[in-house]
Amino acid sequence: MNEDQKRYTADEEWMNKYAQREDTAEKPERRGPASRRPQHAGRPNRTPSGEKPRESRGKRFVKAIIPWKGDPPLEIVRKVLLIVSILVLIGCGIWGINRLSERINSNSSVQDYANMVDESAKLTLEEAEKLYPDVEFPEGMQSKFYSLYALNQDFVGWLTIEGKNISLPIVQGEDNSFYLYRDFEKVDTDYGNPFLDYRNTVEEPFDTNTIIYGHYMRDNMIFSNLKKYMSVSGFRESPVIEFDTLYRTTKWKVYAVFLTNSDPASDNGYVFDYLYTGFPSTESFNGFVDQLDQRKLYTTGVDIAPTDKLLTLSTCYTNYSDERLVVVARMVRDGESEEVDTSLAYENANPRYPQAWYDKKGQENPFKDANRWTIG
Repeated sequence: MNEDQKRYTADEEWMNKYAQREDTAEKPERRGPASRRPQHAGRPNRTPSGEKPRESRGKRFVKAIIPWKGDPPLEIVRKVLLIVSILVLIGCGIWGINRLSERINSNSSVQDYANMVDESAKLTLEEAEKLYPDVEFPEGMQSKFYSLYALNQDFVGWLTIEGKNISLPIVQGEDNSFYLYRDFEKVDTDYGNPFLDYRNTVEEPFDTNTIIYGHYMRDNMIFSNLKKYMSVSGFRESPVIEFDTLYRTTKWKVYAVFLTNSDPASDNGYVFDYLYTGFPSTESFNGFVDQLDQRKLYTTGVDIAPTDKLLTLSTCYTNYSDERLVVVARMVRDGESEEVDTSLAYENANPRYPQAWYDKKGQENPFKDANRWTIG
């Protein structure tokens, strides 16, 4: 045989031997699905490397937040603080949503009430009585307020301050707390509704001092924009206040703006009581005006006399817990022009503040030993 034939024969013999070995070799048993079950029942599966399989993402997330068996003390503290922070964040979110909802509702309601005033102005008393048969309207009231009065018989007028974005219905409760946290329709709200002091009246004649309270809200609602009166420029922007009562429209010229306290602890045991609705004598009235002059942030150029009627707007403020921002105006006199010469206004170089104000500013109180006025 030639060389090629010898090589072919050798290859054939090698392949035959290999095939024979394959036929006689013991083949592994083929296993079905049952054979893939864990070999050790009740014991965790192991990966080929001998490690436990990785936990699911959900379980890892839960274990990262919730205290788990085997956690060291510091890790437990961390997780507890994390949970508290999450709950606080959720609570703040809910509070913020509720506050936003209240603000939107408040704005919407005030606009609705303003629309009611416009529509009601077209009504006669007979038409109003037919429209609201269960309501007894006060004699001589303005027709434009029929609908608002029918909605709430505590309604006494509408307050407007041009340039301060204040245009609100005013109510009067049986005390000075009912409308602190209730709106015009007596629904609970942090905004409350501006209200007339329960001791006052809007019937003629007016009390010497008519007082209206309203909340100072950080979102510039209700009486927040009274803060703009703290500067001379703010006064010049809005020197006149309009209080449209059930019976007539009244105008008031701003006389004094000041900061004071409601807790004796904030002023060495003293509170300047500006909430009197009347004064027993000319002397006590003049003493009251003297206290206003000591405290006013600027002089407006508006004069005042014992025969004048005063309008006081009172709201809380933010330097310390019981601080009050107060705006006092006097009624435009019969026959007097409503115009105010705002060029006469100038700042008070040294207004009197409560002790807490000086403490907050880190300053000495020059009025620490000043007289403590009372109505006498």
